[in-house]
Amino acid sequence: MTASPTFINATSVPTTLPNPLTPMAFLPPDVARQVTVLAYVFVGTTSILIWDVLCHLKDDYRLLTQHRINLPMVVYFVARLFNLMYLIGYMVANTAPIGNCSIVIRVIQASFTIAIPASEMLFFLHVRAVYIQNRPAVWFFTFLWLCTIASSLMPVFSTTYTSIGSTEYCITNGSLPLYDTEAAVVPLVNDSVLFGALALRMLRSSYQERTLKGDIRAMVFGDHIPLFSRALLQNGQAYFLSTVFLNLGTVILYYNDALPLAYRAILAFPSVLLMNIMASRIYRNTKLGRFNSTPTLPVQSALSSSMLYGQKNGYAGTRPMVVPLVSVVTTQTLFRDSQWASDDARTLTSTPNSSKNFDLEALR
Repeated sequence: MTASPTFINATSVPTTLPNPLTPMAFLPPDVARQVTVLAYVFVGTTSILIWDVLCHLKDDYRLLTQHRINLPMVVYFVARLFNLMYLIGYMVANTAPIGNCSIVIRVIQASFTIAIPASEMLFFLHVRAVYIQNRPAVWFFTFLWLCTIASSLMPVFSTTYTSIGSTEYCITNGSLPLYDTEAAVVPLVNDSVLFGALALRMLRSSYQERTLKGDIRAMVFGDHIPLFSRALLQNGQAYFLSTVFLNLGTVILYYNDALPLAYRAILAFPSVLLMNIMASRIYRNTKLGRFNSTPTLPVQSALSSSMLYGQKNGYAGTRPMVVPLVSVVTTQTLFRDSQWASDDARTLTSTPNSSKNFDLEALR
């Protein structure tokens, strides 16, 4: 574990320096460099989130004025607000003379306990809607989400800050408790389980004969999956591939004792940023009915699903007729095309007592 930074006494600073009492003058050169780099990361991370919020103000206005306010919408805005509060607060605490370092940092960390669970809940609600008929699965996913709340409490009690020398600037006390990684490990496990469950359920809607190669292509590329199911899967892929690998990198760096203290935690804040941006993107796409997809050609009533996609009871090697055009289609179009995709793929219908059903309204 890296030792606490050694402060230089103000009386020992050479008077020839132009700014002898600036905060960095009280730190050894290597520690001052690390603190400066970390401050740049704070500023850059916070700026990206602010830019993302500004870019989607029009979408947020549409959500508030054109749609009914429900639980997912409340969670969405709570996640945006508290992630902004957390990142802006940490940026200010590490770049401005705030004084009362310990108290201020505790208040900022309190917003973390809401920011992370709220971002995680957006993805949880996305997967819950797919498993709405499977109560044991929903309860298990709920338990995992509750674990993210517990893990987000750890940094509040473990992270302590102190003043730099005689200034009112703040710096960490020089320790990183090992149990702090729970704040990254638990969301990592939660997101992995949720994405695996989502991919498995979407795979069951495949309208081709089940083979190992076909299943892999369906899970990776969305081949032979109805359009709406493919859109849900691709949303999950975008979230999973971006956030999980960054969380994994955060954990790896955290346990690398060879790195300086500041650099071991340097990915934590970009990870918080990316989780919120991607979870918010999933919600907006679903709520506003926007998906990037390759739509099928218009389906005439005289054409049966077996003519379009092969044999009714198995995939006969004929690929769906598609146009080489990526366009934005509505949720209603995807929902309709998914119902046409296969007479046997009933995942989007409302057949009672079917474990393949999911709640379209819960997604939105």
